[in-house]
Amino acid sequence: GAVAYSDIGDVHRLMGDYERAMAFHQKALNIQEKVKCNPLDCATTYMNLGETYREMNDYTTALTYYQKGLKIREEKLAETHPDLAYGNEICSTSS
Repeated sequence: GAVAYSDIGDVHRLMGDYERAMAFHQKALNIQEKVKCNPLDCATTYMNLGETYREMNDYTTALTYYQKGLKIREEKLAETHPDLAYGNEICSTSS
């Protein structure tokens, strides 16, 4: 499903193929927005998109996606959850 597309996109990002990474992340996001998905899966896709844009030096767009992912995580996770700490760290160092 959508998570697999986002994971594939993340592998392409790690290989430096940002165009393919973006295509897979966008495909994941399109699926997640059309069907009722786990909001945390959407948050992960947003964070993956943010990471891809960050590596492409598009910091403004990266921050937008990081903030979308963080907002979902703040609503759905306990304050002590490690994913929430990671999201806060990224948003504070990206701005």
